[in-house]
Amino acid sequence: MVAPEGDEESRIKAIQRAVGVKPDGHYGPVTQAAVTLWQAANHLHADGIVGPATARAMGIA
Repeated sequence: MVAPEGDEESRIKAIQRAVGVKPDGHYGPVTQAAVTLWQAANHLHADGIVGPATARAMGIA
């Protein structure tokens, strides 16, 4: 099942707020780089992908 676009945009904005990027709802290269740095700083696998472990650590799971 695919989440409605509004739900996905809200999730991306939550991710962007967690990593200190201006929340625009688009998961582009700036957000991916910020996620990678955030993961490394939080001792997670730094791959730029917000999987279950990263989402839990961000408090958005």
